[in-house]
Amino acid sequence: MSSCKGDTNPKGLSLDNKTIQYIGEGNCNIVVSIQDSGLILRLRKVNNNIDVDMEYSLSFNELDTLLFELEFHNKVMKLLIGNRFVHPTNLVALDSIEISNLINKINHKRPVSRQHKTLNCKYGLLSVDFTSPHVINVVNYPTLCVEIKCKQGWKPYSLKKYRKCFFCMNQYLKLKNNSINKISGYCPLDLFSGNPYRMYNALMELIENQQNNFNLSVSAEKLFNENVSISKAIGNYFKLCHIDVVDPINILLKIIISSLLWNENHESDDTLYAVNNENNADTLKFCDDSPHILPSGCVLDAILQMQLLEKGNNLEEIEFFSDYEYARDLIDLFEFPTNLPDCFAKLNSLQKYMLACVAKDCSIMISIKPLNDMSLELLNNEIIVRENNCNFVIKIGVIDIDPKPTSKINQHIKRNKDVLENYLKVLINDNIYI
Repeated sequence: MSSCKGDTNPKGLSLDNKTIQYIGEGNCNIVVSIQDSGLILRLRKVNNNIDVDMEYSLSFNELDTLLFELEFHNKVMKLLIGNRFVHPTNLVALDSIEISNLINKINHKRPVSRQHKTLNCKYGLLSVDFTSPHVINVVNYPTLCVEIKCKQGWKPYSLKKYRKCFFCMNQYLKLKNNSINKISGYCPLDLFSGNPYRMYNALMELIENQQNNFNLSVSAEKLFNENVSISKAIGNYFKLCHIDVVDPINILLKIIISSLLWNENHESDDTLYAVNNENNADTLKFCDDSPHILPSGCVLDAILQMQLLEKGNNLEEIEFFSDYEYARDLIDLFEFPTNLPDCFAKLNSLQKYMLACVAKDCSIMISIKPLNDMSLELLNNEIIVRENNCNFVIKIGVIDIDPKPTSKINQHIKRNKDVLENYLKVLINDNIYI
């Protein structure tokens, strides 16, 4: 990775005397929330057997990597997805003793499968915690937060002859590999359709079978558990906020849909809300790839436009050499953009595909709080939706938007082949034509 421009002297952040809550982790990072701040901290992991003598070298590489991710986030993603949905991220310097204490405090909450890596970092990335009660300060109610990992919202031409989209095909392979217990009824084509009737059905399917694509929390506490039904949990939230609701899930899904379709112009289009009553049991076996009718500039439209950059590209013909050099070139390209169409015109096939990969794997965070008439008057330039005779203030963010390594391409070629081969076997076994 080439050296990155940016502030190499970030401000210090002390974790001493702060309440830290473990949120989760992936292969590269651990994420914790800093209670009462409305912020989360992302910390880079290293293998447990790292040589202590490598500390200086490690710190330099860590700083270089984080500066690179920060530039990609602030220059490329903000332009493509929009300032409204990509929130500021800052680089901070950390105390090594405090990090050592932190790992001791959170280790018991970490999955055993992840504990071959630990923290030995000197820096971190600080960003908005959408689950925090402080993310929206205008009212003191807890924050209801929805996380949706949308996946691929369009169907490539190569799959047009098949009943299913790629996500739904992949469900059969996941079932075969025992990575899921049952096939999800969720289809991302429905969520990205722009038709609230189909979007409602898609969200209901996510609630029924969340897998890793849907989560609900109230002030960072997950709503899903074995003891309380999701309907009762949401009902309890509305009751806490002094809102009378007969059907809590119905109201919540309408709030989510209004948020996903919201744009800066606040334009309403009655055709978006036309309910399709022509569905029948047979059509439910197909993924509906009708044209999208998303309002321009809404969060789903921004993500979809990035995904569609992949359109027409043949994976096996894309040339790549360095894992992240394409992203370095993107940062330079978007440094002083004149307009988005001009930037798009300059993208090569590799850059288009890798940007689409980010958009297919990102998550949408929706923070929700009810408002009273007094707090509504205090708001300026906020997202407001109205349901059940109540106003709700909304904060939307797109997260998990780091650049992907080009080494993923070969993995994707193999995965796509495996998904299609397995799906065709399923069709043959069930005597289904395409």
